[in-house]
Amino acid sequence: MNKNVDLQKQLFEWAETTMSNYVCIASDPNNKADLAFYTQSDLTKLTGCPKLCIIGINPGSCGSFSDQCQNRNWSYLFEDIHSPNHILKGNYCHAEDKPSSWDLHTRWKYWHGLRRYFANSSLLKVLDEDTNILVTNASFFNTPKANKISNELLCKTLPDTLRLIEITSPETIVFLSGKACFGRLSRLSKMGICDFEFKNVVGNVFIGKLNGRTCIGVPHPTYRSNSEINTIASVLPVLISSTYDDFQNNKLRL
Repeated sequence: MNKNVDLQKQLFEWAETTMSNYVCIASDPNNKADLAFYTQSDLTKLTGCPKLCIIGINPGSCGSFSDQCQNRNWSYLFEDIHSPNHILKGNYCHAEDKPSSWDLHTRWKYWHGLRRYFANSSLLKVLDEDTNILVTNASFFNTPKANKISNELLCKTLPDTLRLIEITSPETIVFLSGKACFGRLSRLSKMGICDFEFKNVVGNVFIGKLNGRTCIGVPHPTYRSNSEINTIASVLPVLISSTYDDFQNNKLRL
């Protein structure tokens, strides 16, 4: 079978299972989690293992799942509450004859910050390649601030994101809000939700190993100082070409 066809088949099956989990959580009054949920990049555009995967804690917005289901701009969900396309198509919300949120992502302020982070890296051009980049979250449930999403919800939803990483097998994984995100992953690791460890590299830059995969943690690029951005831009190329074990064994030269 064609590798791309096989990947898309696996992603569709993943989306079906993930959608079922999220709808179950959001619809259960006992969970008190009537939160809207969505992903970011369009997974149907991936043609193979992405060169770059960027992961945030969760979408920074507000809104309920109840309202989201009645919003025509979330067309797949509006037409079918269990549609896998709601998970596959990313941040596709759009008014009629208007671009979607994801269509405009290269104009986002934090995307400009990412370009500065990756300025010295070969991955800079990947930021413009939808076929080579995966942008997602540890949890797809939205909250106004990342610290507002509960550990309980992360416990219930992180496994879906971990499965997505396993299926797509990205070459490089970068977590935004690195210190906060890695701290929460560390707590979840102690609860048996994942296998995770991390170390500080320099400043607010971290390197970790998540379920056996090297990952990098950097601050969210919005509102960073020039000096901090320059530091991150200088160390990212080294970290991208290294492993967590390299760092553990003092083999990195920054």
